[in-house]
Amino acid sequence: MSQQFALAIVMVLAIASVGSPAFGQQVKLYTDPVRFDNLAKAPAIPIPDSQRAFPGTNCGPGDRGPTGSGQSVVIPFGTNHLTITAAQGNGLCIFDGGTMIFGSFTGSLDNIRPNFMTANTIVGNGPKDLQFVFATPVQAVAFRLLTNNVAQEVATFKDAAGNVIDVVDIAPFTPRNDRVFVGFISRRPIKDVVMVINIGILPAGQNEGIDAIKVAETVSSDN
Repeated sequence: MSQQFALAIVMVLAIASVGSPAFGQQVKLYTDPVRFDNLAKAPAIPIPDSQRAFPGTNCGPGDRGPTGSGQSVVIPFGTNHLTITAAQGNGLCIFDGGTMIFGSFTGSLDNIRPNFMTANTIVGNGPKDLQFVFATPVQAVAFRLLTNNVAQEVATFKDAAGNVIDVVDIAPFTPRNDRVFVGFISRRPIKDVVMVINIGILPAGQNEGIDAIKVAETVSSDN
């Protein structure tokens, strides 16, 4: 092997490993919202407020602003819809935009931080893992996470037959107690996403939330 050819291989591998998924990975992770938007052209789908989703309920005392709790949220978009549940079946909380969660001021490890909600925010009620199921599979999905004091998340993607498409560790890209964008584009259509939060970490840490969602049913084959 010539020295020039060997050098070329090393350069290609180095370029592939910086800011892009490994070869053979089915789902690409994007942390730049502008780049994701340019590639996926995925419109936002609105997270409903607490009383539209869960009328007459709340997430317990101690918060300033509307909250609601229930088993699942269904968000329609076009002829499709997304169903969000807590992966362990323990239900969800929605904190409306503008709600202040006061438990965070006392150093509680149960409540989300930052504790002022800038948009309607979905969190798991108790266990924090979240499941997202599309009625019709999609090729791109993005979330804005409100991370917790551990910020360890792994996303598993499945197709319509229940086969695992990919498992993506997003923890290296999610700072603690912050709002952070993560977008995914898949070669194979995504039916189901499970976001495991604080995987293998004890104590479990604060709740973690989703306050924005973007979805594209199809993406250009060039991506």
